Amino acid sequence: MFTLLIFCSGMVTQSFPLNNKHSSLLALLGVGIPTMLIPLWAKPERVNRGSVVRSQLHFVLSATLTLTLVSLLVYFMYIVKAVLDLPPDGDLVQLNLATPRSALVTILFLCQMLLICFLKPPVRSFAGGEPYSGDWRYTMMALGLVGIYIVILAVPELRDFFELVLLTKFDYLFLFCVALEWGFTLRWFWRTRTFDRFLGVNLS
Repeated sequence: MFTLLIFCSGMVTQSFPLNNKHSSLLALLGVGIPTMLIPLWAKPERVNRGSVVRSQLHFVLSATLTLTLVSLLVYFMYIVKAVLDLPPDGDLVQLNLATPRSALVTILFLCQMLLICFLKPPVRSFAGGEPYSGDWRYTMMALGLVGIYIVILAVPELRDFFELVLLTKFDYLFLFCVALEWGFTLRWFWRTRTFDRFLGVNLS
């Protein structure tokens, strides 16, 4: 997903949308910590290797493509806003990418947390990518990671270390709503199996 994001945004802005610290933060909270905890809760069971591949295609493909599109739209929207905020005699070289990049990190993080909830749906309304499980541990872990991200934003030293800037309350509310809308849209793709039919993936 990061590869698609960098490639698509680089064609337009000719600059990387995320720096190394941004990528490290997303990898730590969205991949590293969950990867350490999820195996502790996994139950051993025998599965068909082919079914695992089909399940991965069903879950990952829709999430990757839609998340890339949503994150690009958010990033470019904030880029346009930054351009409009330039003084009349301003140069695009002076464009400040701190806010667009912080918005991009936030929307990617929020969507990653939703994916964790979708991985083991705690309620039936979250089912689609994976069957309903009723397991709240994954969702509670995601909420804990959201708490860590809030602490990083709230502590100036941590925020500066990860090269983030504070957005307005409206921005955070907007990004939260975008993430929720993405989640509902992604669930629709899963339930209608739009990408599965396109690729000929049979989950039965």
